[in-house]
Amino acid sequence: MTLAEFQRRVQALPEGPVALVFDSRPAREGFHVTELRRQDVRAVDCAAQTEAWTETLLQVLDGGGGRPMTTATLRGLLSKAVPAAGADPDAPVRVEYGGVEEPLRVFSPEDGPGDVLRFASTRAVCRPMQRGCCG
Repeated sequence: MTLAEFQRRVQALPEGPVALVFDSRPAREGFHVTELRRQDVRAVDCAAQTEAWTETLLQVLDGGGGRPMTTATLRGLLSKAVPAAGADPDAPVRVEYGGVEEPLRVFSPEDGPGDVLRFASTRAVCRPMQRGCCG
């Protein structure tokens, strides 16, 4: 999902507390969006091919039961952070989620209607295999 698509999903959420679900597990109330960052990635894969892309990363810290984040707060944060970070609306968006006592994991937003933002774990990918190069 691109950043622009994610922002449209957030705009479509009903007013009130935001609900996030990671791999079918709801985030506890009081989660905190710690940052939004643009990442310009340059990589060399296992077939010695170089690639470059831009992505947007939203980092979320599990709140441990504090006050819930509202839709208005999330919308306001995105409206300020996206231009300030120079984030590309066409770049894919990913979410880092973790808590003080649990490891940070990377998720991708899932498509679908509803009043909940759902995310699925990302998996390791071999780009040369996707291109039919090896394997």
